[in-house]
Amino acid sequence: YAAALSNAATKLLIQADANIDRQDTSSQSTPLHYAVENSNTATTLELLRAGCNFDIRNFLFTPILMSHDPSMNAIFEHFLQRSASDQTETESIFLL
Repeated sequence: YAAALSNAATKLLIQADANIDRQDTSSQSTPLHYAVENSNTATTLELLRAGCNFDIRNFLFTPILMSHDPSMNAIFEHFLQRSASDQTETESIFLL
């Protein structure tokens, strides 16, 4: 729940090597789901930089699907950049 409200708390949890992909028991949401749901761009970026998995689905959506809303264009753009970066890294591995 820290991801929904506080970027500072999220940074501390990441530094403490907390599981940033842990799903809660009620909705199966991850910290990234909560950050996106609350339009917390700073925390979303922090979690993406830390390497969180943005393909984890809660009971309804993945975080990237949640962000595909006109009011969340900035967050959606960061998902696209991360996705493109991941794809480039994967392609370079296969070229080795």
